[in-house]
Amino acid sequence: MQLNRNYQQLMKTLPPPAKEQLRKAEHAWLDFVVRNRAAFQAAAPQLGLSASQCEDMEADEFFNRANQLSRLSAPNQSANNDDALRLTRTDEELNVVYQRCLSSVTGADAQKLRDAQNMWNAFRDAHNGFAPYLLLTITNCRIEQLHNFYIKTDRHPEQQPSQHVEEKADASVPDPFERARK
Repeated sequence: MQLNRNYQQLMKTLPPPAKEQLRKAEHAWLDFVVRNRAAFQAAAPQLGLSASQCEDMEADEFFNRANQLSRLSAPNQSANNDDALRLTRTDEELNVVYQRCLSSVTGADAQKLRDAQNMWNAFRDAHNGFAPYLLLTITNCRIEQLHNFYIKTDRHPEQQPSQHVEEKADASVPDPFERARK
């Protein structure tokens, strides 16, 4: 499996403190994958998705993680001055998408999504100290994943896609990234 090869290859190149950080990040990712699978499987019937569509989403998650690890092993990319601003904007976009996802499910399914998102936050936070572009990549992958599973699939075929409207996060819902920006 490419993911395992990329992980092993990266572990060979990192100094001991970074190895420990990556090990913790991988454990956080595995915890996230378990919770995310449970959230997807719980919401799938309500969203009209099949088990194979859930499996495809999980396969995409493994593919994305393999690519993230591959990028980490690439020559160090220097931080861009715009990285912090781009990360703030990406976090805001994720918050909007996440809130839309929560509104598409109810009760226990919403709680499973919250649990998965909390695990994702821990996974992402475990990457602080690695290259800033990695946080952007991880966040963009999560935005795409949530959108493709909860939002794109909950549109009925007879509905036409609306014009893109700039959405703002609901101020009454806690921002899951507030502590990361401090």
